Amino acid sequence: MSNLAALLPQCQEIPLANPGVYLLIRGGEVIYVGRSRDVGPRIAGHAARGRIKFDRAVYLPLPLADLAKYEGALYRVFLPSECGHGAPNRGDAEVLARFGLAATPPEAVKAHEHARRVNARVERNACRNARRRETA
Repeated sequence: MSNLAALLPQCQEIPLANPGVYLLIRGGEVIYVGRSRDVGPRIAGHAARGRIKFDRAVYLPLPLADLAKYEGALYRVFLPSECGHGAPNRGDAEVLARFGLAATPPEAVKAHEHARRVNARVERNACRNARRRETA
């Protein structure tokens, strides 16, 4: 028996494409919810760019057709600090029931979205003002 033939029964296949919804976690808090047709390289890209600092990544394998629905529902459950995906929709109840999760009150989702928009506007203005000072 060859070495390869002896080793293969002990190995697991690496899926060529892993579609799913993933959560980036820092200090026990979900900071990012994303979706990808191939989760592994997508998470590796986040790690390589370093813009989002996380200490753990997990994912839910899902069919491609369900990615948007699950990403949005999980965003609205965790309200991560690094991304945003809008208001609740009718599909949320199905997703929450499947994983035994509690819905976030709609007022909290709206407040979170408003705060993100305000913070983004403040950040854009600060960058714009810094560029103006540099050119003056």
